[in-house]
Amino acid sequence: MNMKKIIYIFCFFIFFEFFCRFVLGLGNPILSRKHPTIEYEFVPNQKVNRFHRKIKINSYGMRSDEIQEIKDPRKIRVLVYGDSVIYGGSLISQKNISTELLKKKKLKNSKLEIANISAGSWGPGNWLSVLKERGTYNADIIILVISSHDWNDNPQFNYTGLVEKKPLSAASELFTRYLLPKLKKQFIALKNLPSKEAQNGNKNGLDDLKSFIDLIKQKQIEFVIVQFWDREEFQSGKPKKGNILIKKVIDEKNVISLQSIYKFKECSKNHKDLYSDSIHPFTKLGQKCLSETIFDAMKLTKFNKIYGT
Repeated sequence: MNMKKIIYIFCFFIFFEFFCRFVLGLGNPILSRKHPTIEYEFVPNQKVNRFHRKIKINSYGMRSDEIQEIKDPRKIRVLVYGDSVIYGGSLISQKNISTELLKKKKLKNSKLEIANISAGSWGPGNWLSVLKERGTYNADIIILVISSHDWNDNPQFNYTGLVEKKPLSAASELFTRYLLPKLKKQFIALKNLPSKEAQNGNKNGLDDLKSFIDLIKQKQIEFVIVQFWDREEFQSGKPKKGNILIKKVIDEKNVISLQSIYKFKECSKNHKDLYSDSIHPFTKLGQKCLSETIFDAMKLTKFNKIYGT
């Protein structure tokens, strides 16, 4: 191979790396780490630009502004637990996720301080472990946003897809994190083999949910559960099996709750305005509506009587 061809190949790889990093926005993912009980969590103190969106993780691993150990008495501290629905994903900038929009609510005598305690694919077992490990951060209110599929979601500790270190390059991330896994899934589908997700999807998270509720009740903190309806439920107007089973636990434990569909139907009758896929409300209106839903949940507590809106 002559020098001219080597230069061409080198220039191609430089151009491709530039394209992946500055056009696609790859090469700087949010990092996670393994945890013996929580399963996995975000590495603290991260500020990255991902797909040209800003993402910030505070010193407690939350997608939120920093919170102090000693709470400002002039503020209402709200913990919002959830999975990717609350986390917001990498396609939404920090300022546009539901929990950040919630902070902008104007109250009569106080300000809201919101802690977003979430990660993709977290379920009752993850939330329970976080609560046991980290406590309640002197919260005034706790809101849990739970989806219908969470009823049989338990931590697996197989760490599939966990990103623990920065990729060597943006181009390598494109291949190893996106293209190769996609090809692998297609291969599994062609061979008609069950995926790991399908193999591990029959465990029951309802017991962990019960324990999560019991622990919060022991802390005597205002607590409301939001049952989030996915796109299929939104379109059909009918809750899935998981929603019904979760509601049974909620009623058994005598917890205040609300269903997201009512506020979402107020926001729009068209699912395309609210959902980016079968589960996530990752649109501008979807995040605004989710923020309003959480605020409605907060108004079901003594918060509304004491502070007003």
